[in-house]
Amino acid sequence: MVTVEYDAVSYHALPKGLINSRHRFKYVLVFLFLAVSVFIFLLRDIVTLEGLSCHTAWLFFPPRNSSCAAYTQKTPQPSQHPVPTFCRHRGPGPTPDEALEDRRLLDAIAWPQPPAGPVPAPLNQTSDPAHSLFAILASRGLRAWRVGDQLEALVQMKDFQGRSKRHGGDFLVARLHSPALGAGVAGRVVDHLDGSYSALFPLPWAGPATATVTMVHSSEAVAVLRRLRERWPNRIFFHSLYRVGNLSETTACLPCLPPDYPLRPLCNHTDPHTGEPWYCYKPERLGCDFRVNHAMGGYQKPLYSKQEALLFRRSGAVRLLFSFVTYISGAFILVPLITRSGVNLKVVLHASGPDSIDVLPQKIGKQSHTVVHSRCYRLWRRLLMGVGGAHLYVFHLGTFVSYSFVVDGQKLENSSTRAELVKYTPAGYYYQSYWKPVGGTPARRFDTSSSITQCLTGKVINMYGDSTMRQWFEYLSAFIPVFNLHRSKMVGPLMAVDSKHNILMKYRCHGPPIRIRPVVVSELRYVANELDGLAGGPDTVVLFSVWAHFTSFPVEVYIRRMRHIRRATVRLLARGPGTLVVIRSANFVAMDQTTSTHSSDWFSLQMDGVLRAMFQGMAVVLVDAWEMTLAHHSAHNIHPPPPVIKNMVDLVLAHVCPDETDKKS
Repeated sequence: MVTVEYDAVSYHALPKGLINSRHRFKYVLVFLFLAVSVFIFLLRDIVTLEGLSCHTAWLFFPPRNSSCAAYTQKTPQPSQHPVPTFCRHRGPGPTPDEALEDRRLLDAIAWPQPPAGPVPAPLNQTSDPAHSLFAILASRGLRAWRVGDQLEALVQMKDFQGRSKRHGGDFLVARLHSPALGAGVAGRVVDHLDGSYSALFPLPWAGPATATVTMVHSSEAVAVLRRLRERWPNRIFFHSLYRVGNLSETTACLPCLPPDYPLRPLCNHTDPHTGEPWYCYKPERLGCDFRVNHAMGGYQKPLYSKQEALLFRRSGAVRLLFSFVTYISGAFILVPLITRSGVNLKVVLHASGPDSIDVLPQKIGKQSHTVVHSRCYRLWRRLLMGVGGAHLYVFHLGTFVSYSFVVDGQKLENSSTRAELVKYTPAGYYYQSYWKPVGGTPARRFDTSSSITQCLTGKVINMYGDSTMRQWFEYLSAFIPVFNLHRSKMVGPLMAVDSKHNILMKYRCHGPPIRIRPVVVSELRYVANELDGLAGGPDTVVLFSVWAHFTSFPVEVYIRRMRHIRRATVRLLARGPGTLVVIRSANFVAMDQTTSTHSSDWFSLQMDGVLRAMFQGMAVVLVDAWEMTLAHHSAHNIHPPPPVIKNMVDLVLAHVCPDETDKKS
């Protein structure tokens, strides 16, 4: 039994004239009932112990080096089972080395699965952002937060019945921002696999800062997305036109062998150089050699049940979350807190207590510290889940923490313990609306046409990928004249030429799968093949972004594509020393119930982890579009707004022509 001691509150001295003496006793009873109800609610959902400076147990269970800086979990146990195949193809299987890498990559992005139970889980047992809360923890015994410190918030997820979740797997993201300063930075979310999470925020600027935690998907929704990815690999399909003279036929095309293979004959359009598989149903009256174009076909639906669809809701009915009593202008007022019921797709969680802090400038010669003790974390969790202890005392002893509390009649005390410092370092942050990278090449601003053309003078810029890369071409084409190739601007290929400054810039979309309007097959090239056609050298810049059109397919499809591009990159760097290769990562997108089935941020996160792991340690530059879109105040969109694009391109240009003083240093 948990013992709780507190001083009784007296309500004998109510203001005169507030209540008529005839009804005084009735109103006092009503007020006492409301006050006790609020007090019980706060005991149940308390997450703002202002004096508690304990950091959570993630320091004692350090996660593996995450391939995605914005979300980490406890390290899963490596699997010894063969890699399952969810996308069959005719070609040879992976080599032993490739199979080993596949397993390591899949283990690196492994996601916690919900406990065994009914599938799908009843909605009232799934994660509800309206009931879930987060709280900023105190400043570790320091009087104030300073630049260079790390802010931590504790998150407790609850279901639609208000019960604390007992397992992890929710997809949460965190952001610290300051609209007044035009500042923002991505946080890191650590999953403790018990329904609680830590949100870690670096403090890179001085001034006001507000923390937000958003539930992108519940753990139950992630389970549905995983099933769709594995069991419906061809839920997006494509078309190709076959034509001879006046005779033409259009058939469906897929990257994975369809379930009815080999009952229906197929045309095998696998790339002979990379081995990338691609199949189309054979036309009834034409041969496979008469394929003319490639185009987006459509989406298979419905893909999930009506009950599963409730896990991807963007709107819901207004309802009362809870209420509290306050005294205003001589009367006691019942104040409701209103929220939306049933909304569980990209929803910001409520903060229990203040969600903003003031950050002071860093003191010269002093370093900040982070302290945690695992038993302190357990105390916090019990209080947060409504099981807590009393007689709670916290004493700050420099960089040590001491506490005692009573549980089941026994007094437990910790020994002063120094914990190892674990700190999250972001890729960069916004300040005054400009992106400032952390480490590496310093940021530079290219605000004029002359500064951009001067930087790119004598360069050949080769861009490959999807429309998120085409955005970079479109931005730079405002400063470099476009050469009309009489191709669609949405499809390409595109070219821009500045003969005066000897600048050549080209863009070409990547090979299938790609959701695009009809494009001639001869113009549809694989990035690896294009890289093999470059000589390379100090005047060559290669930029590519390949992710948005792979989100609906099993991860193995993306791994295979990145493996071919990586090999071609290695060959290019070997034969052309000095070649600059820049990779653009995935970014957040707008989602609804339909688009979540094929373009969810969770799919992008998984592929982003694969991308980072596969190119780690190589002489390439990563533009972290994931953090740059998470940290920015704009609404998520597959095509980020112009301010974000400018910051991305400025970062690329800073690597193309770094400042001479930076080179010397």
